[in-house]
Amino acid sequence: MNLHNSFCPSQNLHTNLAKHNLARLAMNRPNDAWEADERCEFEYRILEGHYIEELRYAVKSLIPADFNSPDQFVNWFESLRNPLQSHSVYDWLANDAGLADMRWFLTQEILPRPAFADLLSLTQVSLPLQAKMECARNFWDEMGQGKQAAVHRSLLDRAISCLRLRSSIESTTWESLAYSNSMIALASTRRYAYQSLGALGMHELLMPYESASIAKGLKRLGMDQWVTSYFDLHAGLNLAHGRSWLSELIKPLVVSDPESATFLAEGALIRLYCARRCLSRYSKEFNLVNHFQDDFEWQHPTLEGLRLTA
Repeated sequence: MNLHNSFCPSQNLHTNLAKHNLARLAMNRPNDAWEADERCEFEYRILEGHYIEELRYAVKSLIPADFNSPDQFVNWFESLRNPLQSHSVYDWLANDAGLADMRWFLTQEILPRPAFADLLSLTQVSLPLQAKMECARNFWDEMGQGKQAAVHRSLLDRAISCLRLRSSIESTTWESLAYSNSMIALASTRRYAYQSLGALGMHELLMPYESASIAKGLKRLGMDQWVTSYFDLHAGLNLAHGRSWLSELIKPLVVSDPESATFLAEGALIRLYCARRCLSRYSKEFNLVNHFQDDFEWQHPTLEGLRLTA
């Protein structure tokens, strides 16, 4: 199989990457085929690297050449979420989506995602102490502060069970697979450690809006707190996480190393691009008016012209 010939933002590419990521991140045991596995891993890592470098190139021109201060960078970073937090898909989920549509959305947007706690664990390796501590505080919350029943993934699994959600890589849109593949690539590759921190920070800033719309929609459809608790929790908790990520991690990193601002910005913009591409696909699936233009131009002055070339 010549992986390089299939390099494009397509269902084929991201289905293959998603299957590989599922296998390589799973617990496993020693086996006699380890050498062949390592050769296969190398091929996929090269493929993955080309994809991430394409994304980096796509967002490069959107990053200001210089920032006057770390505070200015933090304000710019936080403002990037504005176009997505009011996307029409979220309004529709909250106020109009039927149960079948809500279930389909969740199988695309929630089920395929790598656990945030796992992305944190991969990213925090060898970080400066203050950044590592912020990751640790966030991770502790993800782990229910030591209470198994309150672990965030457990709450999500309960909602998945109650809603009888089923998903597979083959039934997931390539846009959603690309989102997950991008987050895994950034978190699992040490040369993209800053980009992963930027992407995770943007995730924290955006999650309250998506979670609140899902919670509102599920309650409108008659679901009880056993189903909505995960989304209710993230609608509030991620607001605090987003603020602390900016003040305790992003700003100190830029203060200590001003050049890191560019890489943090790349990660945030990659996260935004992947999310926006998913929302555009969902708009088409639900026959909604697309919040963004079909040529992927953003309605935001700092995001004008963002696109990925095949």
